Amino acid sequence: MKKLKHYIKCSSIIELLTGMHIGGSKEALKIGGIDNPVIRNPVTNMPYIPGSSLKGRLRMALELKHGETTIEPKGVGPSQNQDSDSLICKLFGNGSPKNTSEPTRLIIRDANLVSGYEEFAQGEEKIEVKIDREKLSAFQGGNRIQERIAAGAKFNFEIMIRIFEDDLEDKFKNKIKEAIKIVELEFLGGSGSRGYGQVKFEELKFEKIDI
Repeated sequence: MKKLKHYIKCSSIIELLTGMHIGGSKEALKIGGIDNPVIRNPVTNMPYIPGSSLKGRLRMALELKHGETTIEPKGVGPSQNQDSDSLICKLFGNGSPKNTSEPTRLIIRDANLVSGYEEFAQGEEKIEVKIDREKLSAFQGGNRIQERIAAGAKFNFEIMIRIFEDDLEDKFKNKIKEAIKIVELEFLGGSGSRGYGQVKFEELKFEKIDI
């Protein structure tokens, strides 16, 4: 087994340029309430961006660029090509234990609200309207209320990159930069084609951490 040499800490601030929705569970159905709430910390009630959402979105960005996917019985899944020059599986993991030959390099943290931005914890209500194409008016009962975190909110972003013997860490850094650029050009969270989730990664930096 290769030795772990050190870590690279990648950090940034995610700023919301438009409202963002990453769904959470509803504790109770309330008449006239929000149909699709955002995910929140159950103790503090603060919204956050799950590390799993960030990992999936960054990975999918690279898969989109490199055209790497896997045909599965129920659909098209993530890349499982461990030896690809895209480094997707090396960074994010294979997803198939029987084909995994080495440790995943990335550890992606949950992104919590930046201190001083607690005012954005309240969220905003966005009414989604379904339009009758013949009458050119809203369907009766077709509206739904979606919760979003308002534009202007900022979240702390952090990735730890494991660096083993023979790893080319500059290539890892470049792949993360590629993925972030694509996410900035597209969106983070749901309903991106309807204007949600435009983000900017501010103050991106990499720091070596010895062990």
